[in-house]
Amino acid sequence: MTYNFSDTSIGVHSKKTGKIYELKCIGKVNLNDDVVNQITNVCSEPEIYSNVFESILKGKSYTSDNARYFINLLSDGWYKKKSF
Repeated sequence: MTYNFSDTSIGVHSKKTGKIYELKCIGKVNLNDDVVNQITNVCSEPEIYSNVFESILKGKSYTSDNARYFINLLSDGWYKKKSF
């Protein structure tokens, strides 16, 4: 499989809310504490947590350490051109 590793961002339309969110490549994100907190909050939302993380984390809370791991995983995959 070949990936397009563009350094651009795109708009993603939420069918649920009607809002358009900006999806950025990891290389364009300022990875600070606010971003870590946003990721932690989103991944802790009940619907997301129960569908994605509950079985992986065995019912434990999604923490800022999980968010930092996720950021590092994304960054590593992006810069090695293995994932996006």
